[in-house]
Amino acid sequence: MTQSSPIQRATVSYNPSTHFWSLIEDYSYVDKKRQVEIAVYKHSEYDLSSIPRFFWRVIAPFELSLEAPLIHDYLYVTNGGRRNDPKQKMRGDILSLQTGNKEQYTRKEADLLFRTIMEQAFVSPLNVDLAYSAVTVANLLNKWE
Repeated sequence: MTQSSPIQRATVSYNPSTHFWSLIEDYSYVDKKRQVEIAVYKHSEYDLSSIPRFFWRVIAPFELSLEAPLIHDYLYVTNGGRRNDPKQKMRGDILSLQTGNKEQYTRKEADLLFRTIMEQAFVSPLNVDLAYSAVTVANLLNKWE
């Protein structure tokens, strides 16, 4: 018997000419720990995971779920919800489930949520550890707080 994932699955399409994935319908993820809903809107585009092709023998982008990279990319593109430009390829909102107020994430919180969503999507523990370690190391150069 296979276990079903506790997260809603994203409906996406892939454009091989641009190498981007696009949401076919709005997607939302509820961060139960923070009581926050992260909504990413239809037509938002993302690259799944920025893993150089050379490393695909170890871990390929499609092995990390569709949802974890989607939410992680949204949080990065919007600087944790601080910058929501309608011209961006990714649009959405981060709202408190209790107050309806807009919320924000730090880079560290975004990375930890990436890990959590991969675990909820039943990504293999080795791939979770590798991907989380990779974003942690890569983000030493990426400051947005």
